[in-house]
Amino acid sequence: MFFLSEYSRKYFGAATLEEILEEIRKHKIERAVAAFSGGMDSAVAVYVCRELCGIEVKEAIFVDHYWIWDALREQVPAVAAQLGLRLYRLDITEQLRKRLLGAPGKNVCRICTRIKYEILAKKARELGYQYIITGHNGTDLLAFALLDYYKKGLVRSLEVAPFPPRYARRYGVVFVRPLIRLAKQDIERLAEAFRVPYIRVYEPGDKPHKVHREGCTLQHIDNEAIITEDILEKVKLLNEQVNKIARQYKIPAAIKYPSLRIEILCSDPVTKKLLEQEIQKVLQESNARSERDNPNIQRTRKHS
Repeated sequence: MFFLSEYSRKYFGAATLEEILEEIRKHKIERAVAAFSGGMDSAVAVYVCRELCGIEVKEAIFVDHYWIWDALREQVPAVAAQLGLRLYRLDITEQLRKRLLGAPGKNVCRICTRIKYEILAKKARELGYQYIITGHNGTDLLAFALLDYYKKGLVRSLEVAPFPPRYARRYGVVFVRPLIRLAKQDIERLAEAFRVPYIRVYEPGDKPHKVHREGCTLQHIDNEAIITEDILEKVKLLNEQVNKIARQYKIPAAIKYPSLRIEILCSDPVTKKLLEQEIQKVLQESNARSERDNPNIQRTRKHS
């Protein structure tokens, strides 16, 4: 018996994994396509649906864009192959760029998510699928929005639901979320117990409820910033450099932009200090390059 965390019991009333599996099985889903990033959540979601619920999962959709971590993009095909998935890659870079320019940093994920849902639903129907598996878990804000719908009787299940309704109605799709009532520690235990392959990027992603979750470089734009072309380029380039260091240390780290605030998830003060010093070097080198490329910056500083 796989008992779930106190978090899952407290917020979603789920005590065991078997309860969730039974909820999914009763929908008698024969086949589904997976929304796949190669990270822990999407990989475990595929495993649970296929190996524990008996759903045929042979194909996956990877929604890519310029600001996805390079390390993740490079490894996605290999992890998909390990899981026996045929992978379709869809690039939303230009759509996303157009929608982001002029928007506040706090809206980045909302804008990206809407584009992703649209393209996922459309591609799923092109491939002949009604059901789309996602790796949303109980620490995502979506979980609580879905829970509110459930309590109001607008959906009958948390794991299998036509939610968000906009895309469900437009494309006739239903989303399967086997992890929607699970805490991050539950998913980590499942990944370890079943030896599910996945990619670890080592970045401090969004952290609702103080839970670490990886995303992409766009998450590190400051909430109050108004997004420009310069911000879109710099947040990517700086964080890719930082990520190389973070992966060497195997400690999540990133730089907020344009504030240049360093984020490091590490409880050991000595190691954290060493990592911070390495990241400071990245910032210094970046500033030096900017001054070489634009000598007016140096002149302005001298006259200020």
